[in-house]
Amino acid sequence: SNMLYAMIDYGRSLGVSTTVDPISYTTATLNAQTSQDSQTYIVVVESSATAPNQNEIVAGVDYNGNTVLFAENLQTTANTPFTSNFTGLSPNTEYTVYLVSEFDDGEGNLIFSNINSITFTTLANDNPVISTIDDIVVCEGDIITPVTFTVSDVYPGTALQIDVTSSNQNIILDSSFSVTNVSGDVELTYQIENGGFGQTTVSVT
Repeated sequence: SNMLYAMIDYGRSLGVSTTVDPISYTTATLNAQTSQDSQTYIVVVESSATAPNQNEIVAGVDYNGNTVLFAENLQTTANTPFTSNFTGLSPNTEYTVYLVSEFDDGEGNLIFSNINSITFTTLANDNPVISTIDDIVVCEGDIITPVTFTVSDVYPGTALQIDVTSSNQNIILDSSFSVTNVSGDVELTYQIENGGFGQTTVSVT
């Protein structure tokens, strides 16, 4: 799995251990733990964005033309793991998480830690995979049967669109194709033009 680690050296021995895991196409989870009770502020931006300062992280809103995609503040307990779940991300995109914590310095004063940043990349949206489709020979008078094949796509975010075209419209018109897709099991029907003969290449994308 894609994991990133960091340690923060805060003024009065306030340490934070963090990981980002798991990471999917559109989500990621921050796992963290502080060594003291604190209020932790978190923002997520694309890694190309200008790094926010302490006040901008605490505010948790867009800053200086940079878009904050996720913001949260949590009351954390010393040495107790906590998580923050990021959703609505884009596939194959690099993001940076910025954290800053407010804690008691031991003398009754609330102070802020240094800023910690962690960078991670969401999974890429790979191309769908189409199973092999054998060549078909149709003679005059033959009954035309549907062509069946499978399409798989590990990325579940969007519905698959299947396009079919014929290289020779005198044999098969593009408009004659009909596609039925049930959970990746595809059935393709078509019609051969009256008097059509020869060869055509049918492209499925």
